[in-house]
Amino acid sequence: MLEFFMLNHISNLTKSNNLERIKVLWSYLSIKKKINFKYWEEIAQSTSTFPKIPQLRGLNGISGAQKYFNFEKFMRLNISRYYQLNLKKKNLNIVDLGCGAGYFVYFAGLKGHNALGLDRATSPEFDPIGPEVFNLMTNFFGIRKVSHNIQPFVPLPIEINNCDLITAFNAWFDGNYLSGTERKYCPWDLKTWEYFLEDSISRLNSMGRLYLDVNEKWEYQKGYYYPQNFVEMLEKFPIKIKRFEKNILDIIKD
Repeated sequence: MLEFFMLNHISNLTKSNNLERIKVLWSYLSIKKKINFKYWEEIAQSTSTFPKIPQLRGLNGISGAQKYFNFEKFMRLNISRYYQLNLKKKNLNIVDLGCGAGYFVYFAGLKGHNALGLDRATSPEFDPIGPEVFNLMTNFFGIRKVSHNIQPFVPLPIEINNCDLITAFNAWFDGNYLSGTERKYCPWDLKTWEYFLEDSISRLNSMGRLYLDVNEKWEYQKGYYYPQNFVEMLEKFPIKIKRFEKNILDIIKD
């Protein structure tokens, strides 16, 4: 049955000449045989596991960090992210900032890399169960993780060093807070970004890579994702820019 499913999908995907999607599908089906993803969906609906969940539920009963219990969606998404990076070498030292549930770190480890995740140690008021959910899932995946809140003018932990690749997918680089019952955002200014980039680049090996994918749903953004004069600021660093457009910054340490 699995072979028929694969051949049928591969036939359709080959017509569109999309090798990446074939790799994603094949990798996902291989992982699916190892992990009971239904387990996560059951936990997501469990009031005994997370008593606070009922009043936080939104669309389809899942909101906030709970959405990461959708194993199929987020495993396939992070497999796709891995292949889009087009990594040529094995056994790379990889750190994923804002790793969340740990899907990307888990898959990078399966591909033979030395992968480490980083996510917040404390929870904001608007997401009281986030770290609890993430810890449950990263423990299940058995990945290595550092707890740390990325904040303006605060260096990354000492564990983040000798990196071949630092990633951040759909990441929030801001000072978010609550105003009444609403979540507000304070985008980083140029000095804050300069400090963060200088610190991050210093953690890279020669020819190491920093790949940032800024969250596209920031409400304060009005057509931009980084502050003015950001490109000029990048010229201060010993880097080569692979890609800089919209919400993506992809650089190589020179």
